Amino acid sequence: ITLNATIDLTIYSPENKLYNDKKAAFNVSASEVLYKMEYINYNDASPRFKNLCTNCEEYGSLKLRRVTLNEGSNNITIRGTGKFGQIIEKNVILKIESKQSKITKTSPEKGFVSGAFNVSFEEENPINVTLNYGNIGTGFRVRGVNLSECSLDKNKYSCGVNIGLFDFDGQEIEYYFSVVDIANNTAVSKIKYLDVDFTPPIINEFGYDVQGRKVEFDFNISESNFNRINYIDYSEKTPRSRTLCTTLKNDICIKKISFPIGEHNL
Repeated sequence: ITLNATIDLTIYSPENKLYNDKKAAFNVSASEVLYKMEYINYNDASPRFKNLCTNCEEYGSLKLRRVTLNEGSNNITIRGTGKFGQIIEKNVILKIESKQSKITKTSPEKGFVSGAFNVSFEEENPINVTLNYGNIGTGFRVRGVNLSECSLDKNKYSCGVNIGLFDFDGQEIEYYFSVVDIANNTAVSKIKYLDVDFTPPIINEFGYDVQGRKVEFDFNISESNFNRINYIDYSEKTPRSRTLCTTLKNDICIKKISFPIGEHNL
């Protein structure tokens, strides 16, 4: 009787690399029919050998076979046992990164933008964060975010980026952030739309008429994105900003304000 004292075991999959799916394909072949083929993952909470097949020469070669592994590190040993008790073991160390990055917030939310953008996201192993912005007329652009300049709390990142938007002045732009991890999983934020305005308001005319304790202000202003006119009375004990006008009618704002008797420095 001739006994084959040695067994050759070849692991085609899994490999010593990074995967983005917890269900890893197993493809293992032996040089002869084995009594059994099994594996153990030493990163399990309670590691133990689990059966793959019995009276077999391959597992995952003729039919796709998947095994659910752990998120993170996996130290796997595949063991083949021959008909006469011969044992051969092969080891594979791999990593699973299947969790999608989670973008929790981007800003500005709405309204106007001057060039400052922010993003907050959750990810253990980010490798690339980009800001995508622009419009069809002027063009779309991509700006990378320097991860070393982000604030980090555990796996929560907060990043800011400043870009020049002068050639988008007076236009609407759209923007979104994308986050890519080491397993090439990509998360994309919701697209938001903002107006760009670097042109200051033009005060065409300004006048006032004192009528006792009341003063009538008269403004003629050119501004396509008018918000408000504020004033500060520096003669007050505690000067503070107050709203004078919030709307323009044909570029005109006329408003009467009452003041205490005395001198006022506006």
